[in-house]
Amino acid sequence: MGQVHVVGPNRALLISGSGASGKQPRVIVGGRAFVPWIFQRADFLSLELRTIIIESKKSATAYGVMVSVTGVCQVKISGFRESNSGSGSPKLEKDVHAILLAGQHFIGAKKEEIEHSVASTMEGHQRSILGTLTVEELYKDRSAFSARVRELANEDLRLMGMELVSYTIATISDEEGYLDALGISQTESVKKVAQIGESVNRNEGRQRNAEEELKAQLKINEAKKKIEQSNRDVEVMQAKLKEEVNVANARADAAKLFEEAKLKQSIVEEETKQDVVRATVQVDVESEKVRRRRMELDASVRAQAEAELFKKLKEAEGIREFASAEAHRIKLIGEAEAEALRKKELVEVDMLRLKADAYKEYGQAALATRMIETMPEVARAIAAPLAKTEKIVFLGASGGSSSGPSALLSEVTKGAHIVNEGLQAITGVSLGEILKGDSSLNGLERLAMPIALNAVVANQGH
Repeated sequence: MGQVHVVGPNRALLISGSGASGKQPRVIVGGRAFVPWIFQRADFLSLELRTIIIESKKSATAYGVMVSVTGVCQVKISGFRESNSGSGSPKLEKDVHAILLAGQHFIGAKKEEIEHSVASTMEGHQRSILGTLTVEELYKDRSAFSARVRELANEDLRLMGMELVSYTIATISDEEGYLDALGISQTESVKKVAQIGESVNRNEGRQRNAEEELKAQLKINEAKKKIEQSNRDVEVMQAKLKEEVNVANARADAAKLFEEAKLKQSIVEEETKQDVVRATVQVDVESEKVRRRRMELDASVRAQAEAELFKKLKEAEGIREFASAEAHRIKLIGEAEAEALRKKELVEVDMLRLKADAYKEYGQAALATRMIETMPEVARAIAAPLAKTEKIVFLGASGGSSSGPSALLSEVTKGAHIVNEGLQAITGVSLGEILKGDSSLNGLERLAMPIALNAVVANQGH
């Protein structure tokens, strides 16, 4: 006969004796087993967590300072352990080796005996680690101390079938007041740091306030700057508008002056044209008068002969004076026109154009007019040699040739022919042909009379 034993997950059943698998006890956790009497034995081990106080009184540190350390550890017999399966997720499997070791050490032992064994082991490791640390290191870094104790104790507890679940330092004390002094020093240091921090915070607060005030002032200054910039932009815009208005007014005034100048120029042009027309008509009238007077003088000379020569000479002198006065008048008119043209550049240009158009329009007539104006100078040039003679004697000639004054007129006529040929060779215009208007007299014969009279008058003056 025997007995059926049922065990929960917090207990381990060790079956030993004949019939066990091999010579090693059979371990059952969270199951049941039939144990026959006489042949087999059943022993139980608790797998529950045990909390043990570890005290190390008056333990020497690295510099010989005696301190008392109280630690708290939690241990248990290792019933299960994690194992990594092929799926990657951890899996719990029964830790048979640890249970057998615990059974070897603790079957039949009381709870207090088991805890005392564990506490003795942990206290030994705790003292050994205290001997390598200073009080300051122990005080400042308890977690490092706990880690070193766990590292050393794990292996020994594993050999006992135990598993160290946790270990922490509960208290550290000494009878000489070293820790209290260290705490005071640390407290004062912390206070000092706190005061420094408070001062720094106060200064930072003041600095932040100053910075905020500075930012506010900068914003105010920036706003004022923008206002001043806006006012300056408005003033610049007003100045530009005023400048544009002034430019527009100046342009309007200039346009007005330009239009007035153009109007005055037009008036001057019309007046000049009228003056030119009047001068042209006057020249034609005077030319006709001269031609008529010369014809009358010619006829009188032929009719009255030598008896009326003196009278004719007087008339010729009057004609010469009249021609000189007329030339002077025309000269004055020309000078006045030149002065007006110098003052008005545009009028001068138009006047030149009008003269060019007049020469182009009248052609040979205009050229003849100019030639007539210069004939008195030609007459004086021809008569200049005669003016140097003291006396002229007229001798008759046979064969019906001219004699006396007639011979003089014949010589003068020849000179006029030579001048006319020269002018015709230069200009292509024959003055004699132009002046042909009377079939009874040749053109050069009408010119010969004034030239002869001029010669006589010049000789008479000497």
